[in-house]
Amino acid sequence: MSECNEHEECIKACEECIEACLKEGAKDRAECIRRCRDCIDLCNLVALLEARKSPLAADARALCKKACEACAAACDADGDPECAACARACRACAAGCSLVRLDQYRRWRDLDRLLRQSKAPGPAKGSVPGDKTSQTQPRARGMGISSGTSAGRSRPQPARSGVSTWA
Repeated sequence: MSECNEHEECIKACEECIEACLKEGAKDRAECIRRCRDCIDLCNLVALLEARKSPLAADARALCKKACEACAAACDADGDPECAACARACRACAAGCSLVRLDQYRRWRDLDRLLRQSKAPGPAKGSVPGDKTSQTQPRARGMGISSGTSAGRSRPQPARSGVSTWA
Protein backbone atom coordinates (compact mmCIF):
# COMPACT_ATOMS: atom_id res chain seq x y z
CA MET A 1 0.00 0.00 0.00
CA SER A 2 1.51 3.32 -1.00
CA GLU A 3 -1.39 5.76 -0.70
CA CYS A 4 -4.48 6.12 1.48
CA ASN A 5 -7.54 5.42 -0.68
CA GLU A 6 -10.08 6.53 1.92
CA HIS A 7 -9.86 10.29 1.30
CA GLU A 8 -12.59 10.45 -1.33
CA GLU A 9 -15.13 8.64 0.85
CA CYS A 10 -14.18 10.77 3.84
CA ILE A 11 -14.61 14.02 1.88
CA LYS A 12 -18.02 12.89 0.58
CA ALA A 13 -19.22 11.86 4.04
CA CYS A 14 -18.01 15.15 5.58
CA GLU A 15 -19.82 17.18 2.90
CA GLU A 16 -23.06 15.28 3.58
CA CYS A 17 -22.57 15.75 7.32
CA ILE A 18 -22.11 19.50 6.89
CA GLU A 19 -25.31 19.71 4.84
CA ALA A 20 -27.24 17.80 7.50
CA CYS A 21 -25.80 19.97 10.27
CA LEU A 22 -26.76 23.15 8.41
CA LYS A 23 -30.35 21.90 8.06
CA GLU A 24 -30.53 21.11 11.79
CA GLY A 25 -29.09 24.45 12.88
CA ALA A 26 -25.57 25.68 12.30
CA LYS A 27 -25.19 27.23 15.76
CA ASP A 28 -25.86 23.95 17.54
CA ARG A 29 -23.57 22.01 15.22
CA ALA A 30 -20.78 24.56 14.75
CA GLU A 31 -18.07 22.29 16.21
CA CYS A 32 -19.05 19.39 13.96
CA ILE A 33 -19.04 21.67 10.89
CA ARG A 34 -15.60 23.06 11.76
CA ARG A 35 -14.14 19.60 12.24
CA CYS A 36 -15.63 18.40 8.95
CA ARG A 37 -14.18 21.39 7.10
CA ASP A 38 -10.70 20.71 8.56
CA CYS A 39 -11.03 17.08 7.59
CA ILE A 40 -12.06 17.94 4.01
CA ASP A 41 -9.20 20.40 3.58
CA LEU A 42 -6.57 17.99 4.87
CA CYS A 43 -7.90 15.05 2.85
CA ASN A 44 -7.68 17.21 -0.28
CA LEU A 45 -4.16 18.33 0.62
CA VAL A 46 -2.98 14.76 1.16
CA ALA A 47 -4.46 13.66 -2.16
CA LEU A 48 -2.65 16.50 -3.97
CA LEU A 49 0.70 15.85 -2.26
CA GLU A 50 0.48 12.10 -2.88
CA ALA A 51 -0.36 12.68 -6.53
CA ARG A 52 2.86 14.58 -7.06
CA LYS A 53 4.92 12.28 -4.81
CA SER A 54 5.81 15.12 -2.46
CA PRO A 55 8.11 14.35 0.47
CA LEU A 56 5.66 16.34 2.62
CA ALA A 57 2.83 13.85 2.01
CA ALA A 58 3.75 11.80 5.09
CA ASP A 59 3.51 14.88 7.34
CA ALA A 60 0.20 15.85 5.75
CA ARG A 61 -1.12 12.33 6.36
CA ALA A 62 -0.25 12.66 10.06
CA LEU A 63 -2.30 15.87 10.24
CA CYS A 64 -5.10 14.29 8.22
CA LYS A 65 -5.22 11.39 10.67
CA LYS A 66 -5.48 13.82 13.58
CA ALA A 67 -8.23 15.84 11.85
CA CYS A 68 -10.18 12.69 10.94
CA GLU A 69 -10.05 11.43 14.52
CA ALA A 70 -11.26 14.80 15.85
CA CYS A 71 -14.03 14.92 13.26
CA ALA A 72 -15.16 11.40 14.14
CA ALA A 73 -15.33 12.33 17.83
CA ALA A 74 -17.38 15.46 17.07
CA CYS A 75 -19.73 13.54 14.78
CA ASP A 76 -20.28 10.81 17.37
CA ALA A 77 -21.52 13.47 19.80
CA ASP A 78 -24.29 14.62 17.42
CA GLY A 79 -26.03 11.29 16.84
CA ASP A 80 -27.53 11.97 13.37
CA PRO A 81 -27.32 9.21 10.73
CA GLU A 82 -25.24 11.49 8.46
CA CYS A 83 -22.91 12.26 11.34
CA ALA A 84 -22.59 8.57 12.19
CA ALA A 85 -21.70 7.79 8.54
CA CYS A 86 -19.17 10.63 8.62
CA ALA A 87 -17.61 9.28 11.82
CA ARG A 88 -17.19 5.82 10.21
CA ALA A 89 -15.63 7.30 7.05
CA CYS A 90 -13.30 9.49 9.12
CA ARG A 91 -12.13 6.53 11.21
CA ALA A 92 -11.46 4.52 8.06
CA CYS A 93 -9.47 7.41 6.59
CA ALA A 94 -7.47 7.87 9.81
CA ALA A 95 -6.69 4.14 9.82
CA GLY A 96 -5.62 4.33 6.17
CA CYS A 97 -3.29 7.23 6.88
CA SER A 98 -1.78 5.27 9.80
CA LEU A 99 -1.18 2.19 7.64
CA VAL A 100 0.55 4.28 4.98
CA ARG A 101 2.90 5.79 7.55
CA LEU A 102 3.75 2.34 8.92
CA ASP A 103 4.33 0.99 5.40
CA GLN A 104 6.57 3.93 4.51
CA TYR A 105 8.48 3.58 7.76
CA ARG A 106 9.19 -0.06 6.99
CA ARG A 107 10.37 0.76 3.45
CA TRP A 108 12.65 3.56 4.70
CA ARG A 109 14.03 1.27 7.44
CA ASP A 110 14.82 -1.45 4.89
CA LEU A 111 16.39 1.07 2.51
CA ASP A 112 18.50 2.47 5.35
CA ARG A 113 19.76 -1.01 6.18
CA LEU A 114 20.73 -1.62 2.55
CA LEU A 115 22.57 1.69 2.36
CA ARG A 116 24.45 1.01 5.57
CA GLN A 117 25.48 -2.42 4.31
CA SER A 118 26.72 -1.02 1.00
CA LYS A 119 28.79 1.62 2.79
CA ALA A 120 30.40 -0.84 5.21
CA PRO A 121 34.16 -0.35 5.04
CA GLY A 122 36.01 -3.23 3.47
CA PRO A 123 39.73 -3.94 3.44
CA ALA A 124 41.86 -1.56 1.40
CA LYS A 125 43.29 -2.81 -1.90
CA GLY A 126 46.52 -4.66 -1.39
CA SER A 127 46.16 -4.80 2.36
CA VAL A 128 46.80 -7.85 4.44
CA PRO A 129 44.09 -8.71 6.98
CA GLY A 130 45.22 -7.68 10.45
CA ASP A 131 47.99 -5.40 9.09
CA LYS A 132 47.10 -1.97 10.48
CA THR A 133 50.01 -0.18 8.83
CA SER A 134 48.53 -0.54 5.36
CA GLN A 135 45.17 0.88 6.41
CA THR A 136 46.32 4.22 7.76
CA GLN A 137 49.01 6.63 6.72
CA PRO A 138 51.25 8.33 9.26
CA ARG A 139 50.86 12.07 9.59
CA ALA A 140 53.64 14.62 9.35
CA ARG A 141 54.47 16.01 12.74
CA GLY A 142 52.27 19.00 13.63
CA MET A 143 51.14 19.72 10.07
CA GLY A 144 48.13 17.43 9.68
CA ILE A 145 49.21 16.31 6.21
CA SER A 146 50.30 12.98 4.86
CA SER A 147 54.01 12.37 4.90
CA GLY A 148 53.85 10.28 1.74
CA THR A 149 54.83 11.61 -1.65
CA SER A 150 52.46 12.38 -4.46
CA ALA A 151 53.09 11.94 -8.18
CA GLY A 152 56.73 11.01 -7.64
CA ARG A 153 57.73 14.35 -6.10
CA SER A 154 59.29 14.67 -2.71
CA ARG A 155 58.32 17.37 -0.28
CA PRO A 156 60.41 20.50 0.15
CA GLN A 157 63.27 20.38 2.61
CA PRO A 158 64.16 23.27 4.87
CA ALA A 159 66.42 25.88 3.29
CA ARG A 160 70.11 25.67 4.09
CA SER A 161 72.45 28.56 3.76
CA GLY A 162 69.72 30.80 2.43
CA VAL A 163 69.16 28.62 -0.65
CA SER A 164 65.98 26.60 -1.08
CA THR A 165 66.49 23.14 -2.51
CA TRP A 166 64.31 20.24 -3.38
CA ALA A 167 65.44 16.86 -2.14
